[in-house]
Amino acid sequence: MGQELTNLSRQTWGQYKTELRIRLEDMPRMEAVVAAIRADLAAMPEVIQRPQRNLWVHWRGIGRDACRVVVDLKLGVPGGGTLFYDLQEQCNVRIARAVAAAGADFALPTSRRV
Repeated sequence: MGQELTNLSRQTWGQYKTELRIRLEDMPRMEAVVAAIRADLAAMPEVIQRPQRNLWVHWRGIGRDACRVVVDLKLGVPGGGTLFYDLQEQCNVRIARAVAAAGADFALPTSRRV
């Protein structure tokens, strides 16, 4: 009964969150990869960068076939609309460009289930 209720339809922002898998052989470049992604996304005026809500780009782990990077940010438009999905696409483009600029690449799956 004392739980706070959030009306999602009244939110003025949308969340972009993704997990990236970077090749293990790019491990020496991971600091540059994270910095490049963070800088490229921070250049987007729609990304909310207030003290209470940071732009998070973190190297979260090393798996058996990839380095795991998590990107989590808020966009200054409500989720679900065309503008929100256009901005998500722009985030994807910027991330891919930043990874390539850092001299790294995305990891491919090492096995498939048939």
